[in-house]
Amino acid sequence: MSLAKKIAYNSGFLLVGRVVTKVISLLIVVYMARYLGSEDFGTYNFALSFVSLFTIISELGLHGIVIRESSRNEDKSGSILGNSFILSSFLSIIAFFCSVLAIGLLDYSYDTQIIVIVISFGLLLGASLPYGIIYEISFKMKYSVFFSIASRVVFLLAIFFVMFKDYGLMGVAIASVLADTVHKLLMYLFSFRILRLNIKFDYDICKRLLRESLPLAFASLFGAIYFRIDIVMLSLISGNSDVGIYSGAYRLTEAFLFIPSSLMVSLFPLMSKYYKVSSESLIFTYLRSTKYILIIALLIAILSSFYADFVILTIYGVQYLESIRVLQILIFASLIIALNFPSRELLVSIDKQKYVTLITIICAIINICLNYMWIIKYSYIGAAVATLVTEIVYWVFAFYYIDFVPLKSIFKIFYGTVIPGVIVSAFLYVLLQIFNSILWVPIVLICYLLLIYLFGGIDNDDVNIFKKVLGR
Repeated sequence: MSLAKKIAYNSGFLLVGRVVTKVISLLIVVYMARYLGSEDFGTYNFALSFVSLFTIISELGLHGIVIRESSRNEDKSGSILGNSFILSSFLSIIAFFCSVLAIGLLDYSYDTQIIVIVISFGLLLGASLPYGIIYEISFKMKYSVFFSIASRVVFLLAIFFVMFKDYGLMGVAIASVLADTVHKLLMYLFSFRILRLNIKFDYDICKRLLRESLPLAFASLFGAIYFRIDIVMLSLISGNSDVGIYSGAYRLTEAFLFIPSSLMVSLFPLMSKYYKVSSESLIFTYLRSTKYILIIALLIAILSSFYADFVILTIYGVQYLESIRVLQILIFASLIIALNFPSRELLVSIDKQKYVTLITIICAIINICLNYMWIIKYSYIGAAVATLVTEIVYWVFAFYYIDFVPLKSIFKIFYGTVIPGVIVSAFLYVLLQIFNSILWVPIVLICYLLLIYLFGGIDNDDVNIFKKVLGR
């Protein structure tokens, strides 16, 4: 199997699997949001966001570094993964107690604190980190896909049971932890078919992993802040009801990010290898991944912004009517987030993770300041705009630090995709004025792809890649 076809198969399988996973997750969110109402749904999402701030302690930036080192030193991968398990186990316990202590110090109701503590038990599962990495470095993500689907099915069934028994928010929180436990347990049980961890403490390996991961740990810390602080600050300033409105849109925009993440999961080990052997191949891989992500993400953003009312009212109902405006803003923030995936992975793959840290710190500070100013005045709308502005800043800085990538090539990609996107947006606006219908989507899709071809968004290299993927 050719390398292009192997990557495409791995990414494609992962993509299809994540589509199924996201569809099930969407059903979970729909039933959960309708069952709990905006207040309790907001409390649940606050708890998730609050606990996620402490995942930095359990992960400590190890994920990317362990993948990179295992890909470059395949003969030592068992020892590297084994020592990462030792580190992750210790860090996960610390993360759990920090989360429990922190929520106890804040002025939240007893019920909210209990929900946070229950969800915090999921932090203890961080010790399973190396078992998930095994499937990534071996290009056998199909196993992870099955595990994710299984855990989502368990979660969905658990939600139905909670609704039937009317266990409320506490039942939902327990169901969430149960589903995560099933996922991690499956990863552990099947990993032995691929690679066995050498769980023997090695001071040099642990020291190297910690030294290399610390810049990413700081990046992850500030990344968690600017990804999740909006919900935490919204809860503190405006209350959990507004968090529910914001989360209704946030969950939808977050869902489509599985597309760029699926692609980069397969490409990151490859980019790490290319850094040592071929800078030309590294740049080519980065540019193609950026192009394909932009083509898909831009189309999703355009359609979501025009059909936001249809999406929100169909999924959540009239009680989440205010989520429409939030979705129209956050979907473009997600577009920029998607574009940041390749840039971030490129910097890590070439040992420039310190720049990822610097950019993330700057963006976290900006996001906190913007959220503080705008949430007070505009509540969830202010939080959405703050997220969009922050992602744009990240995008600008990321391009600045990958200065070895020709600007001409980047501009060519944007010319061949953004211009068609603008034209299609204007066309769709006119169509909706004539007749407001979801039936315009297939026509818009065809026009979009045709314009991308006409504007040179797809070239001979893309055609050759597609042929290799198809085995022709």
